[in-house]
Amino acid sequence: MLTAPYAAADAAGVTRYANLLLPALFGVDAERARDATRGFDSIEQYLAHATCARHLDSQLARVRESLFTVNHAYTAESVLTQKYASDTLYAFHGRGVVHLPFRWFWQCVLLSRRAEAGERGAPQDWFRGLTDEDAAAPSGQCEAFVVSFPAAARISVKTRLQTSSFLYTMTNNLPEMAAAMAHDMDDTRTATTTRSAAS
Repeated sequence: MLTAPYAAADAAGVTRYANLLLPALFGVDAERARDATRGFDSIEQYLAHATCARHLDSQLARVRESLFTVNHAYTAESVLTQKYASDTLYAFHGRGVVHLPFRWFWQCVLLSRRAEAGERGAPQDWFRGLTDEDAAAPSGQCEAFVVSFPAAARISVKTRLQTSSFLYTMTNNLPEMAAAMAHDMDDTRTATTTRSAAS
């Protein structure tokens, strides 16, 4: 349905399926606004989402590469910067598009349930607010997307994963893991040295 030409009369149905595709890839029931399909309760669930996200990113990169070599689909306002199809994600409503940053979807919808459920995620009506042109803007903000903690703050691993702008995975590739750990330790040393110098 999403890859074939369609009649104008079918536009609403195609739009609906296009909007539901990204949440469905991760098992999120966006249409019924069920909080039970959002968030994670174990490291295994988080890692499953992270593996899916990495795969999705690699597939989008392949699409970008193929389009880059074939044509330049979109030109931005600046003549120096070009945007390409599949360079970002969108939701659709009416005759318009809504930019949907993956990081926002990752932190606010996939990893975090709504604030009323005790987490820092997007409101329960997030999907309707993005895709229904007649809906009021979703009430409330997504704290997971904007919150920051002091470096010395003690927070749970779950909160760290929900509020981090990074996506964490595990690997069996020991050299890759060792290089990542060395990089993290260098960053920690640099941050500690900077704080000590500032004191």
